[in-house]
Amino acid sequence: MPQSKLSGQGYYEATKHSYLSVQMNPNHVDGSTQPRAFKVHPKFYRRVKLNCNNPTHAFIRLTSAITFEKIYKGETYQL
Repeated sequence: MPQSKLSGQGYYEATKHSYLSVQMNPNHVDGSTQPRAFKVHPKFYRRVKLNCNNPTHAFIRLTSAITFEKIYKGETYQL
């Protein structure tokens, strides 16, 4: 990949927005084209409570990137 001759400041100056650039090409968020906030899985997927003492469950937990547990209305949710 060829190196750019622009420095950090040069790149900033070449790509920054101005009043005219925003008026000519307004980048706005279109709510109808946004992805869903959460995955929707088919109803036939089984939910299994993970037991961290089980090596297989511990492996699934680590590879599924569960990074946080949240308790809401008495239910524990893993994020």
